[in-house]
Amino acid sequence: MARHKTQAYSEEFRREAVRLSDLPDKTATSVAQELGIHPNQ
Repeated sequence: MARHKTQAYSEEFRREAVRLSDLPDKTATSVAQELGIHPNQ
């Protein structure tokens, strides 16, 4: 079975993702699309 390499995101990237997701008009899916990542990441 192949192992998947996990992506390490910087602290700054994570903080921005949280900041965006806390906005009232944003969904997790829309934030993920803006950041170029899969919504399940």
